[in-house]
Amino acid sequence: MPRSSSPGRGATRVLLYRLTYRVDDQVLALGPSPDPEDEHRHQWWEELTTELRPW
Repeated sequence: MPRSSSPGRGATRVLLYRLTYRVDDQVLALGPSPDPEDEHRHQWWEELTTELRPW
C-alpha cells in the first residue's frame, strides 16, 4: 500500500489494519508487533508504525 500524505488517510489505514487483523488493544493503535513470518502483515505494520511516529 502506498504511504499516506495526509493524517486522515493515515487514520483510515490504521482503522483498516485494526479491522483486518481484529486488533482490540486500547493502548497500542496497531497492537503488538506481528510475527515476521506473516510477511504481509508485518510489512503493513512497519509502514503504519513509521507513519505514526511523527504523531
